Amino acid sequence: MKNEYEGDEKYMAAVRRVEELSTDPNFVGYYDKEEAIKQDLEDMWITGYEEGKKDIKEDIIKKMLAQNIDIKTISDIVDLPISEIKAMK
Repeated sequence: MKNEYEGDEKYMAAVRRVEELSTDPNFVGYYDKEEAIKQDLEDMWITGYEEGKKDIKEDIIKKMLAQNIDIKTISDIVDLPISEIKAMK
């Protein structure tokens, strides 16, 4: 079919674009709907996991503050800037 439309510039441009996309790793996975859904689920899981870690860290910081633990010590333990810990008070 490619030989049949060899002189048609629009067709040849489309063929070149399809060839480019077929080797683009960011596009190839999304061509397959199942792969796209898997990628979306993985992205959601990672986001949820990171948000959960953040929530747990904040809970621990609040408990440490309630126990009157020094802010510098808390900062060293949870690896957060003192300014962020002060904002949680």
